[in-house]
Amino acid sequence: MRFLFLGPGFPGVAHSESGSGIGTYLQCLAHELKTRGHECHLIIWSNDGQEYTLHQDGLTIYLIPHAYWRGVERLFPDSRDMATVFRKVLALESQRAFDAIEVESDEGVSKWVLQYFKAKSFLRVFTTLEQMARIKEVPENRILRHRLAREQKSFRCTSMVLVPSQMHREEILRMGVSGELVRVNYLGIKGVNSSFSQSGGELNILMVGSFDRRKGYDRLRPVMETLAKKKQKATFTIISAADAARMGLEQPYPAGIIVKWLHSLSKDELCRQYRETGVFLHLARYESFGLPLIEAASAAVPVVSTSVGIAPELLANDLARFLVDGDNPTAVADRLIEAVEARASIGRELRLRFEKQFSVVAMTDGWLDSVSRFLGKM
Repeated sequence: MRFLFLGPGFPGVAHSESGSGIGTYLQCLAHELKTRGHECHLIIWSNDGQEYTLHQDGLTIYLIPHAYWRGVERLFPDSRDMATVFRKVLALESQRAFDAIEVESDEGVSKWVLQYFKAKSFLRVFTTLEQMARIKEVPENRILRHRLAREQKSFRCTSMVLVPSQMHREEILRMGVSGELVRVNYLGIKGVNSSFSQSGGELNILMVGSFDRRKGYDRLRPVMETLAKKKQKATFTIISAADAARMGLEQPYPAGIIVKWLHSLSKDELCRQYRETGVFLHLARYESFGLPLIEAASAAVPVVSTSVGIAPELLANDLARFLVDGDNPTAVADRLIEAVEARASIGRELRLRFEKQFSVVAMTDGWLDSVSRFLGKM
């Protein structure tokens, strides 16, 4: 079959989005589909404002620019992007006759595609504008209202919505979308080679992600102070481009606490950090998916996380105690200590969960099943 994907970026091509969950999703899914004999094409935004085509490892990637039409933009915010995307999809469809077209929500930029190609196009949602406006407390204005309305229209235009977690499904249902249209398809990765290292030892804690309040880094200082009161020595390795003072993480640190800052790691270096850590900590207030959570699980590393993104599904049932209130440093500290003491058994269980639900194979199987059902109904 022949598929077309729309997305913000692709690792190694659009560097501004290369590390995002959506970029990783597009790369992993397209490569796996290719190995199964399918033909994959991708449209992404170019960084330099030029339009060109790349052929990479059997995939065809079209980079298109944002087009600025100032007069039209004042009357119809972001209509330029809708026209640019639609024009490209229309041209490619006439040449390729795709079996299915997956578009991103992205504030409804692709709603013309959903309307015109209703029998073969569907919507992928990682984050809605409504969610981001609420989380970032964006003040309402005319342009925001226009974009929200356009995003709502894209939901009404589509005949299927794919989301990466149950949390996202519940959010979309609250927006008035029929439950029959919304299917969960987990993001999957190849994963890190697991080590199943022995339990016990000093607390070696890893955190990964953009350095902002949404990721909960401002909650970390109380956790450090609580561990120090418990006479626990701990090393925090934070992989992020950081302004420590902005989150209250500047020196000095409590007695027995060491903080290491890393950034711009290669893929191999990042994998090594996962393998060598004792426990992965995630204190985010909100998460679109939580790619580092399944990276840790794939490396058989225990995870302590707030109940965001994929965490409730990854840490379900007997591991639900490792879902913590990020504003309760005592609970966070206790779970970190417990996780390291039982590192081998917890890590093995998380690795099994990763292989069952969050591997590239599982993701692709689920995606093909959803698309087959969608096409079969049309």
